[in-house]
Amino acid sequence: MTKFRPCIDLHSGQVKQIVGGTLSDTDSGLKTNHVSKLPASHFSSLYREHGLEGAHVIMLGPGSEAAAQEALKAWPGGLQLGGGITTENARHWVEQGAQKVIVTSYLFPDARFSLDRLKAVLATLDNDVRKLVIDLSCRRTDATWKVAMSKWQVLTDMEVNQESIRLLEPYCCEFLIHAADNEGLQCGIDQELVVKLGQWCTIPVTYAGGARHLRDLDLFGTNQALRPELLNPSCLNTPAPPALQHLFTINTSTTIMKPVVSGTNAWSCVVVSVFAIVILSIIGGLFKSNHHSMVGTTKDPDNGPAVAGLSRFLRLSGIPT
Repeated sequence: MTKFRPCIDLHSGQVKQIVGGTLSDTDSGLKTNHVSKLPASHFSSLYREHGLEGAHVIMLGPGSEAAAQEALKAWPGGLQLGGGITTENARHWVEQGAQKVIVTSYLFPDARFSLDRLKAVLATLDNDVRKLVIDLSCRRTDATWKVAMSKWQVLTDMEVNQESIRLLEPYCCEFLIHAADNEGLQCGIDQELVVKLGQWCTIPVTYAGGARHLRDLDLFGTNQALRPELLNPSCLNTPAPPALQHLFTINTSTTIMKPVVSGTNAWSCVVVSVFAIVILSIIGGLFKSNHHSMVGTTKDPDNGPAVAGLSRFLRLSGIPT
């Protein structure tokens, strides 16, 4: 089953939608699609209100810890948290209210995968794999994908393939995989990667990167081989793609308006109203001209409209006139 998962990206304490490939240790080349004026807790409360469980809170660099705590406080046990997760703080963030923690760069010292580090992180969580998500966000290298770390600027020695997926699945409950080359560009999803993930993964995997219109979402729902869920980081009060704005209204606007009637019923009301205006206009014209069907006589009374009103009232009341 395909699900939509929102994401709260935090950069320097603010909620931002960032073009993934521009993120680095300095802000000089950073490109954003949107910087929200609203706090992270606002979006956390919004997602809680609409039951969007499993939303991600990602701390992109230092200075976002307080905002992350506020988001977790707004929905304890409802959000997954990532960004700088290590053996030193994994348990802390779960105790702060994170449903799960997402680990990335810590698993790759000197850009080389360390199974010992993965086991150590899991040990701090009492070896409860239900609390750990592994981030295998990657970039294309020719015909393959390599896990990228350090804000996706450094490629590791791990290729995303069936072998690596099988190696890691026993140690986590989910994967998070950004197509880093597509992230934030609204250029379409990496369909080849999505298909491969559907073939390789036997546990839930959240894909992110490049979603732009409904046809991208249809790929997840129509191909039975696909298991990835869809993460859309553009879940802000932001100029997201129109198709996503239409489909995920609760995430792209701070004011939620629901239609009272359907479009079909609304048009029916318009047509009935037009006919009513026409009929009432005809009746009014007949009254004004002292027509006998309205005033109850073929002779012209001194005050036709008054007589018509009285005559009409008496007839409707069942009193002979």
